[in-house]
Amino acid sequence: MNILISAVAIKNKEEGGSTRHLKGFILSLDKLDKKNKYFLCIGEGFSINTNNPNIKILAFNIKSSLYRFYWDQIKIRKLIKKYKIDVIVSLLNFGCINSPVKQINFQCGPTCFCKYYLKNLSFKKKSIIFIRRTILYLTIKSSTIIVIPTVAMRDMIRNFYPDIPRSKFTVIPHGFDKKKFCECKKLSKNIQEKLKNIELDTIKILYVSRLYSYKGYDVLINTVKKLKDYGLRFRLIITMERKDLPCEFDKNMSMIKHFGLNDYIIVLNRVPEDSVANLYQQCDLFVFPSLCESFGFPMVEAMGFGLPVVAAGTKVNREVCGEAALYYAPLNHDEAAEKIKLLMEDKALRDKIVKKSVFQLENYHINWDLYSAKIIDIIESYNGS
Repeated sequence: MNILISAVAIKNKEEGGSTRHLKGFILSLDKLDKKNKYFLCIGEGFSINTNNPNIKILAFNIKSSLYRFYWDQIKIRKLIKKYKIDVIVSLLNFGCINSPVKQINFQCGPTCFCKYYLKNLSFKKKSIIFIRRTILYLTIKSSTIIVIPTVAMRDMIRNFYPDIPRSKFTVIPHGFDKKKFCECKKLSKNIQEKLKNIELDTIKILYVSRLYSYKGYDVLINTVKKLKDYGLRFRLIITMERKDLPCEFDKNMSMIKHFGLNDYIIVLNRVPEDSVANLYQQCDLFVFPSLCESFGFPMVEAMGFGLPVVAAGTKVNREVCGEAALYYAPLNHDEAAEKIKLLMEDKALRDKIVKKSVFQLENYHINWDLYSAKIIDIIESYNGS
């Protein structure tokens, strides 16, 4: 079979869930499937190494959202004819509407369907989201199967479009391989300098995330203020970078200064994926205040490194961590502080949470090889159909 994988929206400068997903999937596909022929369409500037001669990489310059729509509807049809494509795998939410061949569509972008994100948007932004969501709906309707990483993501979509049957969705949690994840570079000297000055008896709390409005940084800063008032010895380490969202960054830094938290919060720039494992290994507790996720890779990574987790009690976060976390009402920083304080002061509870994380990883989460094998099975189910 000839399979076209569309991931043209990914660019080299981006590091987050999308790149983790693409790299994990493709690198396992590289060694697992020597039979089918794949045409991987990525954005110019993104690099991925593959030793499989049956994976051909095609790079495209996606100049704008409008051009992306043109590529999905027009350019992809030309590629289907040129390479005699049997199945399309649209990996990044948007895809071909009324595709001339079978299409497997991945829905991993929650913002168009997340109540926390949509609540405070301006009319202009809500109008843009409405257009995007309509295109997603048409893509979903014209696809044969929709792959999502959580049941909660499926339910978010069906809250808007209940006419899409549950049977059209297949839930496959994203992969995680601790051994591969640990094969990484050292943290930069700048980060090492910031971390080495933390006193030995100080609890190190970590939050790994890019900076977006829905990532809960404002809730977390208010949580730290409460923890400071409790008189606890801790440092919060966060990975937000100004260039991701300058206005939001400046607002958060102003809050930190206003509350007198400069000595309690260590602000790192975005830590590269190829070294972030070292950051988990140096911390004691993980907090995840994000309000809008389809999966949440950092929670799985934290569990993999034996860090007890405190998370906003969204449906996605509860599904990913199960009983291996303490939860608080998503916008309630007082409750978040109470949960963190409880874990900081109760070693037996921390040990219990860590044991439950081992169970959660073994029974809910899978490695990338198994993930890719499941996708290959779905693709090959169309052979001859």
